[in-house]
Amino acid sequence: MASLATRLFEVSPHRSLWLASFRGSLPNFLPSQTLTPTPLESSPSSTKEILSLFTSLQTQLFEAVAELQEILDLQEAKQKITREIRSKDSSILAFANKLKEAERVLDLLVDDYSDYHRPKHSKYEGNSDDSSSTTTTTTVASQLNLSDILSYAHRISYTTFASPEFGAG
Repeated sequence: MASLATRLFEVSPHRSLWLASFRGSLPNFLPSQTLTPTPLESSPSSTKEILSLFTSLQTQLFEAVAELQEILDLQEAKQKITREIRSKDSSILAFANKLKEAERVLDLLVDDYSDYHRPKHSKYEGNSDDSSSTTTTTTVASQLNLSDILSYAHRISYTTFASPEFGAG
């Protein structure tokens, strides 16, 4: 674009006015670029050709900027999704840890319940001369039935009422 701007001043029909305006020399656009100009497909020789090249280059520049903005938007969305994934991963990991802890507690409860529910065995020596007889005794816990406990709980819940300040639910 710098070489096109320089070329525009060179082919301008009002070159003498430009020289007078800039005190005897044409302006330099990007001096490092003007020393080694980039080769164009065809060297434009009129103002209209140069302006049309400027327009096409400007259009390409706008398209490139729009594409870069789209890439930046996509990168920002990618970073946002990555943050959300990390957040959800940490939530899932915390939930998994809570599940493992709950499983451990339930295992302990089941073990305690099975120890509690298992009938107690004891040996009694009989007074017979030839053999000793073994009898088993059961504890109160092993004699209770779950349906008996539930029926008793229902029976007392119908006869016992909560205080008026106790809310339902």
